[in-house]
Amino acid sequence: IGKEEQLRVQKLTETIVLNGPGVRFLNPLGYRSAKVEVADMLGTMDYVLIKDTITGKERIERGPKLLTLGPYDKKTSMGRGITLSKTEYLVLENALTGEKTIAKGPDVWFPSNPHESASAKKMAIALQEDEYVRVKDGATGQRMVKRGKDLLFLEPTWQLEGSVKKAWTLKAFEYIRLQDSVTGKITVHRGEKTVFPNPDEDLLDRDKLSAIDLKVDEYVKIEDQTSGEVRVVSGVNRVFLGPNERIVDGGKQKAVQVDEEHAVLVRDESTGQLRLITERRLFVPGPNEVIEKV
Repeated sequence: IGKEEQLRVQKLTETIVLNGPGVRFLNPLGYRSAKVEVADMLGTMDYVLIKDTITGKERIERGPKLLTLGPYDKKTSMGRGITLSKTEYLVLENALTGEKTIAKGPDVWFPSNPHESASAKKMAIALQEDEYVRVKDGATGQRMVKRGKDLLFLEPTWQLEGSVKKAWTLKAFEYIRLQDSVTGKITVHRGEKTVFPNPDEDLLDRDKLSAIDLKVDEYVKIEDQTSGEVRVVSGVNRVFLGPNERIVDGGKQKAVQVDEEHAVLVRDESTGQLRLITERRLFVPGPNEVIEKV
């Protein structure tokens, strides 16, 4: 028998295997058949699934090695390890328990037990410092925001919601309003900073908003949509809207310079009362006042 060979002998009541190299003498009356088999040479990337036909137990044999089988061993499948780069991963499933895990690169994957199988290669999601992605755990229902800078490997129960998005980078005069789709709460974020949303938050307005810069002779009326109250802000000022506020009366307006030649007739919309402003000043109407005539 050569060094890469085995002699499989079926005796009267059992099967035995004799490994080479060597010379073996058999009793002609003590066996039914004998066969010389060539052992498999497993390379570094090779593995074999072997089953014991008597006990039913299975095992994995990995190379590099000369694979010598036992008397009742049977090769059920052969495979090669899977090479993973640092941005690749596999989803692994244990057929016996149903448990799923992931194997990340850089590595070479081999099954750790006979019941483990691997998915096709998957690519991790590369997130830059100003990028994020929403993920939902299908097992718990929990939603998450994963932020950069990171290399994101999705767990087996995670589901990607949408695509990779950019966070909002706000300058000193910019702001955004985010609304929580579960609670309805609106949160205002002002610059300078970079803003990432919470899992259930979406942009209330179409895009970033710019604050209203008021000069000394300008004013703006702002209404709180939850209470209906109106406030007036005059210059010099920089105005950021609150969570539930909106601009009314067309935005920025010019104040009226009252002097010896100009007066202002004003009507109070809550009472309908008119009053004439003659005192010399830069006149800005109140929350419920409108200028009828100058």
